Amino acid sequence: MKFLSSTSSSEWGVPLRIGARLAVLVGLVTGLWIALALTMGLAEPEPFLGVLDRAAEARPDLLLMGDSTLFWRGPTEKESLSLEDAIAATYPELKVSSISEAALTLDMMEASWRYLRARGAAPRVAIVVVNLRSFSPTWYERPDSYTEKVLHQLTWDSRFVRALYRPLVEFDVLNKKALKIDEYYRMLRSHLHAAPADFGLDSDSASGAAYAKLSARASYYLCYGLPIPEEHPLLRAMTGLANKMRADGVKVLLYITPVDRERGAAEFGPGMVSAIDQNREVVKGAITVAIAADQGLRLLDRADGAPTEDFLDHGGAPNEHLTTVGRERLWADLKPMVDGLLADDD
Repeated sequence: MKFLSSTSSSEWGVPLRIGARLAVLVGLVTGLWIALALTMGLAEPEPFLGVLDRAAEARPDLLLMGDSTLFWRGPTEKESLSLEDAIAATYPELKVSSISEAALTLDMMEASWRYLRARGAAPRVAIVVVNLRSFSPTWYERPDSYTEKVLHQLTWDSRFVRALYRPLVEFDVLNKKALKIDEYYRMLRSHLHAAPADFGLDSDSASGAAYAKLSARASYYLCYGLPIPEEHPLLRAMTGLANKMRADGVKVLLYITPVDRERGAAEFGPGMVSAIDQNREVVKGAITVAIAADQGLRLLDRADGAPTEDFLDHGGAPNEHLTTVGRERLWADLKPMVDGLLADDD
């Protein structure tokens, strides 16, 4: 037994020594990077933090927070205004800043507000985009999302953290998403498999295709047809963001983005419209009590039926990007509520 124990120890000794040396090497390289970053100005944050820094420095009266629906224009609409530009043009007497990034989620907005507030931002009114599709696993569960990396910097921001950030990204330490890409695709196919039989998604659920290669019908169902659970993290983030802003003296308008319900009805029948309506109620229900008790917190639900022609065509892919006319209609609905909040603030 003594001989066997000695042999076993010897077998483990080599890999342990190699592992220890690799750990020391990684530590030295990381330490060298941090030292260089701190001394040579290489401690650069994610570009998104630069957007926040500029907004904080601007000291806006009116703050917009949302995804690409705020800035997107169609390829033939270069002469028309994006939604955020139209809002700014409406109030030339106000300082207007927009925190708008593709796929910006409510948890990132909540963390962004803490970051902005800590740097002195104190807008009179904030307009916050609530996109129904952001609650979908096609968006929220994406393994390649940059959300976790940005949330890390927003939560722990300092010169040291910024210096450490690049090594953490390179070693994929900050990606806390539970699903790997193949698991993500399997999860989406399981949702398609469980879809109502009359939706006709059997061929997609049996496919091994990546999300980008699913049919447009399957993508639409995954984006809008899955029920939003009442315990969804983004619902907590939405209420947390609204509560924090109101506690900081900011009037808040939340608005649910338009959804192409006509397309859903045409492709799936009334069952899809009912699914969308149920999700609208879940989102509104998460904040109804707070709205009833606070005149400085408002919500506009525009997922109740913009016509199909109001949406830009992205090759059949579901989206909430509006045409020039669609944006004008949306702003016509939003403006009276913004005016009311600004007037109450005077």
